[in-house]
Amino acid sequence: MTKNLVFFICFFLVMSMIGAAGADDLQPIQLLSPQIDGGKPLMQVLQKRSTSREFSPDLLPPQILSNLVTDS
Repeated sequence: MTKNLVFFICFFLVMSMIGAAGADDLQPIQLLSPQIDGGKPLMQVLQKRSTSREFSPDLLPPQILSNLVTDS
């Protein structure tokens, strides 16, 4: 937990310094209008969505299982 917190703080500080250094050079850009015509209606897309999963019958090797449990 402490190692993750230190990493997060260091990452945040570095990203803040990078962002602050280049903030003066930023210029707004004009975005194009979004394309909203064409394609299927949202409700049709939502109705047809699906999820497929495949699971292997093989057991995970002990080292991989340990890595997954320890890192999370």
